[in-house]
Amino acid sequence: MPKYNKPPLPVAGQLEKLKSRGLQIEDDAEALHYLLHIGYYRLSAYMLTFQERSQPDKPFEVGTTFRQILGVYRFDRELRLHAMDIIERIEVSVRSCFVNELSCKYGSHWYLNPKYFEPTYDHRHLIKKIESELHIDSVTKRRSKQHQEIFINHYFSKYGDPHLPPIWMVCECLSFGTWSLMYSSLRSKTDRKLVADHFRLEEYLLCKWLRGINQVRNICAHHSRLWNRKFVMKFEVLKEQKDLVFNVDHFYPFAVICYTILKRIAPTTDWHRKLYDLLSRYPEVKPLRMGFPLNWCEQPFWGLRERQTVSKSAPA
Repeated sequence: MPKYNKPPLPVAGQLEKLKSRGLQIEDDAEALHYLLHIGYYRLSAYMLTFQERSQPDKPFEVGTTFRQILGVYRFDRELRLHAMDIIERIEVSVRSCFVNELSCKYGSHWYLNPKYFEPTYDHRHLIKKIESELHIDSVTKRRSKQHQEIFINHYFSKYGDPHLPPIWMVCECLSFGTWSLMYSSLRSKTDRKLVADHFRLEEYLLCKWLRGINQVRNICAHHSRLWNRKFVMKFEVLKEQKDLVFNVDHFYPFAVICYTILKRIAPTTDWHRKLYDLLSRYPEVKPLRMGFPLNWCEQPFWGLRERQTVSKSAPA
């Protein structure tokens, strides 16, 4: 394998490199500012769709400007925030139903017993992860320091048995990926169904959707590019939604499944309208690259056609 030998390029050199590839720079000082504070490498991911990648030097398409690229970058940042908004609503709701159903059925500390999980689930790893999160030594079962959550400290100041708090406290401290895997790994299909029924979904589909949502959540949490990303885990939509989606590994099917759940949690939500407004404010962004069909906003599923009709008929 060849050795990497590309030398670091100062910001001024980065700007000259962009100019040599045909990128139009409206304001050198502005471009230098953003190259310094965002980074050439980070911005380069947003440049690719404006470049002739079949040519060795990857020149920019004629007329491409630095502000166009910056616009896509800004859009992606807003898109991540918008995605996290819907993910938060879903995470809190599903987690609450999971905790309520299982604790009412099996008690406050049911998760300590591996019998409730599939044999292939690493229950020992779960307990170690919880102990680590709560600053508990896995051998001595003693805490090394206070936790940032007051309710956790209150439990340990008042109770000594069991050595871990009840499920509703524990789940508040666990990551989306950890508690959703607990749900997906429940031994009983009936138990999984108790939770899925609250969202009018098949239990196997809720498990798949949670894994897919967690994938997007991790991307957003690490401030990674979202807008035209192809996801490793594909999104399986409802049978009646298959005509809405033509790319199952893009942002659009993620939006479809999340909005499906959100409408059942909060029927009056305006998340879909904010998504439409976000896309409308950035004409340099091509929704097609995110898996959106050309007529997506006219589909009855989104309920946006009525809004557009009202807007057109409203008095000036």
